[in-house]
Amino acid sequence: MQRRTFLRTTAATVAGSVLAGQGTRRALGQARIADLAFDSTSSLLDAAGDPLTDESLVAVWAEPTATNVDSDDDGDAGDYGDDQRIPLVGVDGSVVGFGAMVANDDADFRFGNEEFLLNVWDEQIGSGTVLWDEGHGQFYALDRFGSFERYAEDNGYTVEATENLADDLGDADGVVVTSPSDAFSGSERDALAGFVDDGGAVFLHDQSDFRNFDETDNLNALASALGAGFRFNDDQVEDEESNAGVAFVPTTGQFNDAFPFFAERDGLGLDLDPAESYEVEVVSPTDGDTVDVAFADEAGQPERPIRVLGIDTPETAANADAERPEEWEGIADEAPQPPEGESDDGDDSVRDVGELNFYSTSSLVDPSKGALTDESLVAVWAEPTAVNEDADGDGDAYVYGGEPIPLAAIDDDAGVVAFGANLVSDGADLAGPGNEDEFLLNVWDEQIGSGTVLWDEGHDQFEDYRLANFSTFESAAEDAGYTVEATTSVPERTDDADGYVVVTPDEGAPFTDEERSALRSFVDDGGVVLCHGVADFRDFDGTATLNGILDALDAGFRYNDDQVGDNENNEGQNFDILTSVLNTEEFPYLDADDTSVPPDAEYPYLAAWGERASEFAGRELPVGARLTLSFDPQSAVYDDFGRILGYLTYDATGDGSRDTLYNTEAVRQGYARVYGSSFSRHDEFWTVEDAARDAGTGLWAASNPDDSPPIRDRPVAEIFAPDPASIVRDGRRVPPGHVRAFAESSAEQEGADTTYRGDVPLAAVDKSANVAYLGAPLISEDYEAAEGYPVDTSGYENFAFVAGLVDELAKDEGPVLIEGGHGQFGLDYALSSEDAAYFGRYLEGQDAAFEQVNDLTSAASGDRLDEAKALVVTTPRFGFADAELDAVASFADDGGAVMLVGSGRAPASQRSHLNDVAAGVGSDLRLGSGRVRDTESNLNDDPGVVTTRNFGPGRGNGGGNGNGKSNGR
Repeated sequence: MQRRTFLRTTAATVAGSVLAGQGTRRALGQARIADLAFDSTSSLLDAAGDPLTDESLVAVWAEPTATNVDSDDDGDAGDYGDDQRIPLVGVDGSVVGFGAMVANDDADFRFGNEEFLLNVWDEQIGSGTVLWDEGHGQFYALDRFGSFERYAEDNGYTVEATENLADDLGDADGVVVTSPSDAFSGSERDALAGFVDDGGAVFLHDQSDFRNFDETDNLNALASALGAGFRFNDDQVEDEESNAGVAFVPTTGQFNDAFPFFAERDGLGLDLDPAESYEVEVVSPTDGDTVDVAFADEAGQPERPIRVLGIDTPETAANADAERPEEWEGIADEAPQPPEGESDDGDDSVRDVGELNFYSTSSLVDPSKGALTDESLVAVWAEPTAVNEDADGDGDAYVYGGEPIPLAAIDDDAGVVAFGANLVSDGADLAGPGNEDEFLLNVWDEQIGSGTVLWDEGHDQFEDYRLANFSTFESAAEDAGYTVEATTSVPERTDDADGYVVVTPDEGAPFTDEERSALRSFVDDGGVVLCHGVADFRDFDGTATLNGILDALDAGFRYNDDQVGDNENNEGQNFDILTSVLNTEEFPYLDADDTSVPPDAEYPYLAAWGERASEFAGRELPVGARLTLSFDPQSAVYDDFGRILGYLTYDATGDGSRDTLYNTEAVRQGYARVYGSSFSRHDEFWTVEDAARDAGTGLWAASNPDDSPPIRDRPVAEIFAPDPASIVRDGRRVPPGHVRAFAESSAEQEGADTTYRGDVPLAAVDKSANVAYLGAPLISEDYEAAEGYPVDTSGYENFAFVAGLVDELAKDEGPVLIEGGHGQFGLDYALSSEDAAYFGRYLEGQDAAFEQVNDLTSAASGDRLDEAKALVVTTPRFGFADAELDAVASFADDGGAVMLVGSGRAPASQRSHLNDVAAGVGSDLRLGSGRVRDTESNLNDDPGVVTTRNFGPGRGNGGGNGNGKSNGR
């Protein structure tokens, strides 16, 4: 079973930093391989199950910053202490153990993994045949190592998969065993032991046991039989500092040079020139913002994942744990859930439909009462598990024998629709797993459009089939623009009605010849007749009355005198069936989204649009399409997950010209938002998104920020400050009257040039310059429990405090802008809009938008600054140009609040860049040197994350007053 596929299942939220060191060593031509990345790795133990400390058995250790955890919490993991090195690769003679797969196709080949593994093979074997065991339930079969297989074969090896390892050993030089789900038998273990005694090499690959699969036990039984001095640990190794984007993919250069495994050689890594463009071919669109490609001019290279630069599409239901609704303006998780959505072609009338419930339903047959097989007429079939029977036993039912069983049919030429069941009576669970009301309204909208629908009550219908028992649906239909009225007469013209519904008339009240003639005139005039049947389990024979209508209209189907049941797909009883087999190919309007989103999916609206974004990518970038890949001068070529970051240009019209940029096209059509990183075209992309939001295009059709309720809306009582520095006044202390927040008296300064005898200022204002200076990133989302912080910080008033400072300084209303054009994204001491999404959600609840701007000097940005109430500037990686400083100063002069946000983590040069901004707007407030710590008042027993209730005079207390009057749209 697959444990974790790193590139495809990790959160797609990182888009902008280079792998420090690891990704550049190869380009520099160093003789040593690059650092290794161990995706989802276990550690190794000694043969007794204790920490492995014998360095003669260890080839690779994790970095000192790594830890190991008992990730499945079953208590069977060996613990490495803080002062113990954690082994990841063990070698005992010709038996080698790796804690991870190392070189599977999902590996990042910019690391040294494939070179390392081939070096090991060369040392242990030299050349020859390597057998890949697939006979023990392995998920990691040879086809998941296709790139490495080709690499090994290009270097003199023959690699073969086998399901009969013991029988095939005679011709082998090496054997690979990846985490086996099924144990090796005693005879198999003996055969491998004999293979090793005869000079063969065995390579064992484990993985972290984070889901308690206990494949580790099977691998250890093998290690024991081979006499290896190491065992695999039932743990997971994590490293918060040295990793490939997430802690469970630790990276390391801790090599034991006593082993000759680490010499540089040509590998599978692909060095890309950011100044060049490349032709690529689509292998597979992964989702709306990720696509796997092959490089047209790089034969033999593995496929590469492209992270579409600058955009983000919603997560699908399967990846809902990576979704943050706070990032989607006006679609907040606390806000009322928007409607089901709209179709991909922009037709707002088409609603998403889930699994349908046909309670006590008949099937449909052809006019001769045989099987209805004309797929151009069938709208819905039962699931393949369903059967039908002659429920009343009178012999007048056609019994389907393996053919699909039709439950609903539409004959456009005859102007008639037939459903086997009532679907939407008040007794139906319209809030249940299906969307019968949505489905039926989709049919009404397509067949009728709008107007008056008459509900027949003139044929002795049982009271359950009269309009009064369909009141919930009646209300929904009227909300959708219909007038629904009961009638006892049959309409002849569309002057009288647009649609006519007949629900199971009595067997003793057939339609007269005059009525059937009137119905024929009605449909000839453009009217639509909609019939609902019911299972004839008590021989009501209302079926015959309905069939009289269908006869008169020459419909291509009739009602069957039967009952459909399903023992597997039902709502508790076999006659209460469920189905999701809709004929959307023939009738696409039946369901706006033919990709099913589970009814209990987290954030179902966004999940549905995540599916649509994936479908959009599949349509625009089909498998085999040739694209042009190019790069951004202000963005890295690779992200922290090893994915290539780029622009994809394609031929959208079929004229042979690749002149459509997929990145912006996904935003333009409402499938994506702009990602708040530092790429150079950010503001251009934002303009496209702004237009899509204003027009309600795509997923933005349900965006209504005015409906987003306030969150954390209360007066300021306590805040926390992560890694703060003090605020000073150009080398002097800030007078208390300017301070809006002090650290508690228990706090101390470390390494500060300007020290305070009393309480240390953490936030101060300079009203003469319209500046507030914060010593810490109070709005960073790194400290949200939903982002993995171990303490719930939602009870602190950081957001209200910062918003209060904005209101204290700002003279106008409008959005709050955050400047992101100076490399702030991805830094641990600075913020982009991506790093402060929860603060954006707070502002949304206060009727103020939160938007990023990267180029402060463009005409478009000038207009945005004119509308804004505040500009947030966090510690820049590099300094502001004079024109940029002038733009900030002009903004402040016009009454905008300038919010400078520093950090005690920032290096001195970056602090000086932020202080230059303060000087540029005429303020003498500065971010001090050193940092502030508090061993008494802090979060999570971390002295670096101080808490305080110590506020200065006139401090902005927020209070949730919501002073912003609009979203600045």
